[in-house]
Amino acid sequence: MVPERAGPLTRGLDPTLLSVPRIATEVTVVAVDGLSTALADHLVLKLHGRPPTDAPHHSRVTLEAALAETQDYLGEIVVPAGAPAIAAQVAGSFHALDHLFRLLYRCDLADRIEVLSHSGRLRRLRRLLAGAAARHARPDDPEATERMLDRLRAIMREQRKSPRDRLVAEAVHGRIPDEAAQAQITALRWLHRVSYHLWRIRVHQNAVHASAPAVPLPEEARLDVAQD
Repeated sequence: MVPERAGPLTRGLDPTLLSVPRIATEVTVVAVDGLSTALADHLVLKLHGRPPTDAPHHSRVTLEAALAETQDYLGEIVVPAGAPAIAAQVAGSFHALDHLFRLLYRCDLADRIEVLSHSGRLRRLRRLLAGAAARHARPDDPEATERMLDRLRAIMREQRKSPRDRLVAEAVHGRIPDEAAQAQITALRWLHRVSYHLWRIRVHQNAVHASAPAVPLPEEARLDVAQD
């Protein structure tokens, strides 16, 4: 009998399975997939969107606890020597969890999300991100979804940089308050960072399911820094 876990998101993480690393890794991958869906639904709600009516709702506290529990469980898996596929899945799952934690933190920044209703441009970008998050949550084609999220990340990066000079100029000439300009610049950065985390989560999930080699930590760090 599988012991009862803290909640449905981590119910499959049976400690007795840790003696069989392959199976423990498989149930962890399933848990990460579920967490990715739950976090994407959480983001959609934050962006005033609507997840599917039959999608379960998980509180922020539940999501954080499930992420921590999954990360702890993953850390208990002892990868056997000569098992590159398991090693790749474990490493990729750690990467995905790292970005899921960061995404949850971004969802807490209510002041930045609220600013997204302050202009037509920001509202359009909010809808674009909500639609992409909904597609990421339940992708018909994971590879195509990865490419879509990469394009979205590039769009949000350009949208973050291109209006900056205009907003600064408007503030300098007194057409908008300095605080309003700074709030919009910060909100645009929020959109970019969230779209980046969604893309990286999908990249790592797809690699895990393909048992492809995980992205090395230095490369992941380089990508993160390059976004700024």
